[in-house]
Amino acid sequence: AAIVTQDALDWIKQLNIGVVTQPNFIVAREQAYRQDIERDMHANLWRLGSFQTKEIPLAAGSDAPFGSFNPWQAIHAAIRRPDIFNDEETLSPEDALRLYTTEATNMRVQRNIKKGAVADLCLMHQSRSALFKDPTNAKVHMTLIDGKVVYKS
Repeated sequence: AAIVTQDALDWIKQLNIGVVTQPNFIVAREQAYRQDIERDMHANLWRLGSFQTKEIPLAAGSDAPFGSFNPWQAIHAAIRRPDIFNDEETLSPEDALRLYTTEATNMRVQRNIKKGAVADLCLMHQSRSALFKDPTNAKVHMTLIDGKVVYKS
């Protein structure tokens, strides 16, 4: 969802579909967008808040290798977009993190963290508040998938 006009946003809502987007591009390609995209279209670039307002299911990916593999850079971009690109499209830190905890294959399913629920785990070195203050400094301590350690720093 690189450029989404209001008409396109309404159409997506009418079709009842979800969107997987790459929030990192608004920062990674900021200079190119400033030069190559007409200023009146900047507000339509890589929207996030508009999807949320319209209750359109939303998830995120990196589009690697064309973007960074690091989801924390995309979370940072979702929280703090460059000013020129419509800061009404930013998300809260919790909503930005939710872009990566939503099951992209079925974005309409509400996932819960509760006893007995199937879960993967990413254990961070920072507190939640420190992580949300600057996601680009995220340091992963350990990652578990299906209960097995797949990464440990």
